[in-house]
Amino acid sequence: MTAFEELFTILQLSENLVHDWSSLAEMEQIPLNDSMITFGMKLAIVSMFGSDLCSDEAIKGIRHNFLLASNELERKLVGISYEESERVKTFEDVLTWALYFLSTYSDVQENVYTEINTVIGTSDVDLTSAKDLKYLHKVINETIRCPVIIPWTVRYQDNDSELG
Repeated sequence: MTAFEELFTILQLSENLVHDWSSLAEMEQIPLNDSMITFGMKLAIVSMFGSDLCSDEAIKGIRHNFLLASNELERKLVGISYEESERVKTFEDVLTWALYFLSTYSDVQENVYTEINTVIGTSDVDLTSAKDLKYLHKVINETIRCPVIIPWTVRYQDNDSELG
């Protein structure tokens, strides 16, 4: 495969990704992690074998198996249990979503920044000052509530409520 053909293939794969993301509803969350890992694996297969040999579903299967093996190797190398690694993964997901939401909603980001400067200033964070960060606590709760961080966790409300 020539360099031009490879660039053209990369362009086609990129356009397909943009098309997939553009077809999502306006407020629907982009599955960025899944999409980019799948995209990277597809690019690698195209670069190695010269053509788009795998469907999206086959790539997702390869990605799933790769991540399972990678996570198992990481746990063995680091020496942490499965439960600990899942807690770390959940924390990483919450942190990623929090950064995404803060970058998306600049007014919320500004309010969090102002509260941290007001409550903590230049002093060290301790348990007492952390408890006083009420707005940040609300942002974290909303971050946990809004995206699907743990796929098998279902959130529902038992009672009707009225705002206002």
